[in-house]
Amino acid sequence: MIIKNTKLNDCYYFDLKKFLDNRGFFFELSHQSKYKNYIKKKIVQTNFSYSKKNVFRGMHFQVKNPQGKLLTVLSGKIKDIIIDLRKQSSTYGKVDAIILSEKKNQQIWIPEGFGHGFISLTDKVKIIYQCTDFYYPKYEKTLSYKDLKFKNIIKNIKFKVSKKDLSGLSFKEVEKII
Repeated sequence: MIIKNTKLNDCYYFDLKKFLDNRGFFFELSHQSKYKNYIKKKIVQTNFSYSKKNVFRGMHFQVKNPQGKLLTVLSGKIKDIIIDLRKQSSTYGKVDAIILSEKKNQQIWIPEGFGHGFISLTDKVKIIYQCTDFYYPKYEKTLSYKDLKFKNIIKNIKFKVSKKDLSGLSFKEVEKII
């Protein structure tokens, strides 16, 4: 496994080793001893997401019981977007994005206190999220994708978005609740 830093503190990309042969392939989604220096909490919930092409999901975060997420794209390709919402961090309010795909065989570790979203760039995108806390709908909030901080990341992409994500908060509104 090769570990790469993102532009944001405490957030990493992992290049996974894939073992291929004429039957197919095998790779580990996670291994506690390999991630121990990066993922400090236990994984307690695993989620599966399926999206059609040009779907935007995000920018989600929980104001209480924040979730760290180890995200793996099993099929398809996405533009993954993260924002540091930890006020004490030197990268607070900064955004990063990366293309993740089944071909790259790469994961992203998104620690607690980050907002997260993605745009599906291909049809039939399948993603596994391994989370460090449970999902609590009453604590979930959405940062608006229309916020100026995302302008260069999502420009020229016409995407499908849910009503919930359309009504996301501005960054100034988010600052008041975190």
